[in-house]
Amino acid sequence: MIQADNAVTELAEAIGRLGRHEWPTRLIPSVQAFLEGICAALDVEFIPDDPTQALGKIGAASRVIGATLRNTVNPSVLRAGYKVNVVPQTATAEVDGRFLPGYEEEFLAEIDRVLGRA
Repeated sequence: MIQADNAVTELAEAIGRLGRHEWPTRLIPSVQAFLEGICAALDVEFIPDDPTQALGKIGAASRVIGATLRNTVNPSVLRAGYKVNVVPQTATAEVDGRFLPGYEEEFLAEIDRVLGRA
């Protein structure tokens, strides 16, 4: 049978939107001070209006440092169904979300917007 109301499909679409969402860059004071210091130590130009430009020049730590420049969301666990020929009524996801200090309300509102909640 065709099952138009499929919790797995709806969850997958929502998680896809959330996982692909691009969060804006935010340079909070502590991260700016850190980047200024590491860039000075490595003789790399630091441009406050574009803090991401230095990341490619400071080595392997850039992935961790890059995560301090924006809120992040990573879908990590999905659960649904128990048998291949039974469409589940529910599907759940667990998401690892982290927000920059001072941006919690904006973070939660943006998640609601991306997921399509009013």
